[in-house]
Amino acid sequence: MSYDILLYPRRPGQEWAEVVEADEDETADDDLQDETALAEGVATFGRIEARLREALTGPVETWVAEETGGDVFGELSETDSGLQVELFHGSAAVSFPYWDRDDLAGFHERVRRAVTIVAEETGYEPYDPQTGATFDG
Repeated sequence: MSYDILLYPRRPGQEWAEVVEADEDETADDDLQDETALAEGVATFGRIEARLREALTGPVETWVAEETGGDVFGELSETDSGLQVELFHGSAAVSFPYWDRDDLAGFHERVRRAVTIVAEETGYEPYDPQTGATFDG
């Protein structure tokens, strides 16, 4: 099982329920075929990846989109901890398995740092679907 923090673009005062509902709508095929959107998404993911590589302590694996047609621009996984970051067309996610850890406080700090990096690079706000509220770390 994993704990997920989702990140979305959000207007000031917009309710989370509206944001989440909009995310459940299918992405238009035209948006998925947009070369410019792909290039911008991959570039954003590249910035996220570079910053995460500096912030994370374990080895990482990445995948980056190379062609249009999908809604994922990139994925990064820290193999030792299971921390995963994904950048989608119009949203992002930071996921992590919950199990006993020797340094729980240190792991939570890595999660908070990953969420902060994704939020800063995308301009998205973090949402905790487990609480139905803004993720506050």
